[in-house]
Amino acid sequence: MTSRLQRWAPAATGVVLWLAAGLSAGYWGLQLLGRSPAVPVPQTPSLPVAPDGTLVARALGALGTGAGVVPDDAAPAGGDVRYVLQGVVGDRGDGVAALIAVAGRPARPFRVGMAVDEGLVLHSVQGRTARLAPSTRAAPTVELRLPDPAS
Repeated sequence: MTSRLQRWAPAATGVVLWLAAGLSAGYWGLQLLGRSPAVPVPQTPSLPVAPDGTLVARALGALGTGAGVVPDDAAPAGGDVRYVLQGVVGDRGDGVAALIAVAGRPARPFRVGMAVDEGLVLHSVQGRTARLAPSTRAAPTVELRLPDPAS
């Protein structure tokens, strides 16, 4: 049996080495032929994302039984055009918030007493109206309204 092994061992080793050399040459040949010049991928500008009223309400914890979300993308019916009321989120507790866009930026939720802009805080929220004032104790100076749903 050793004579048979001595006879086939060099032949098998030769076949394995030639197979490895052929596979290596094929791999490197495909690497050289398959390369194309690098082309940069154009970047698309990212568009601002409109806030989802349901997700904002869930984040504020206002999706209980009495929660209400009233989103609106229209321009304000009255008030300063720098501030746009886009929705009101509230529940039966003290979880009332207004979605206000300031100076064309995406809308953010503001609770009563939070600073909306420099020198203005959210004074109060009633129904579809939000009022801004220099402080919560001062008289409101800006009133933002959502349009009626029928319009």
